[in-house]
Amino acid sequence: MAKARNVCIFHGSDQILTGAFSPSGQVAATGGKGRLVSLWDTDGGEKVMTMPPHLNDVTAMRFKGDSSSLASGDSNGLLKIWDLREARLQRNLDGESSTKHLLNDSVLLIINLRPSVKNKRYSLSSVR
Repeated sequence: MAKARNVCIFHGSDQILTGAFSPSGQVAATGGKGRLVSLWDTDGGEKVMTMPPHLNDVTAMRFKGDSSSLASGDSNGLLKIWDLREARLQRNLDGESSTKHLLNDSVLLIINLRPSVKNKRYSLSSVR
């Protein structure tokens, strides 16, 4: 027998390319063609916050394990770290000529496409 699941419908969102649920499941984040990162209350489906836009489509995101931060990446390689407690941008990590992988354990891996530049690995808890 299949397990029952809740369905969240996010009204007024742009074309969604990526999304993530906070570890508690109380908040969802979406991003996409509109270049915005939006936070949603999963109980009612209401938008609770919209972050200032990326310059390109938002293609990746991941919550930090304690839901205090959110990382969002765009199609040009820029990664933004959002402090959700203070509702502000914490840091930009420019990824020109690199790809970013947001790993399940709140670790960010940056793989550089240029052989002369070393790969980097960040813990979202240490990015300031």
